[in-house]
Amino acid sequence: DWIHYKEDKLFNGFTIVTIVPVYRVPYMYKRIPGGKILESVGAEYYNSSVPYEGVLIDYLDKLRDISGGKFSIDYTFGSLAGRREHNSSLYTAAIQDIADGLADMGVGRFWITAERLKLTSFTVPMYYDRTVLVIPKPDGKDDLMSQTKKVLEPFHWGVWCLILLLVIVTALLSVWFTTESTRGRRMRQNKRPHRLKKSAYAR
Repeated sequence: DWIHYKEDKLFNGFTIVTIVPVYRVPYMYKRIPGGKILESVGAEYYNSSVPYEGVLIDYLDKLRDISGGKFSIDYTFGSLAGRREHNSSLYTAAIQDIADGLADMGVGRFWITAERLKLTSFTVPMYYDRTVLVIPKPDGKDDLMSQTKKVLEPFHWGVWCLILLLVIVTALLSVWFTTESTRGRRMRQNKRPHRLKKSAYAR
């Protein structure tokens, strides 16, 4: 049918260039000749003859097998230009390479962020990281003094004193400017010349 026809046209013999940004055991990694698993990137990272292993690598290989070998995967490394532009994150650097057309996709534990969504699209997440916010356990006190302390806790007492001083100074300046404005308006009114009005008398 049409769907199978389009799949054959798109993937038949197509090679997907895939960036592996970092090693992350057990998801994607390489081994040295002795069989030891590498957890940090070395010279072998840039050697395409050393194969990748890991859960995500097996996952992609399984997708290739399900397709009947209609496509192949070429694992590669991130470019130096992408790493210089995004030196704070190798994952974002890999996404930059995809946006620049140097690769077709990336494999790894990518977090979906607003910055990365502007560069490329993402697949449906394979799993979610659970993030929680840990706060101190409330003391359970509900009296007026405890509730008042909670309101004052965000700032140090010195900051509260400064805020109080600013409020007082602002109030005094507001009153002073209002008084001066009223006084100036009265003085201008008193300096205006009085016009003599002509009276008409009826005879």
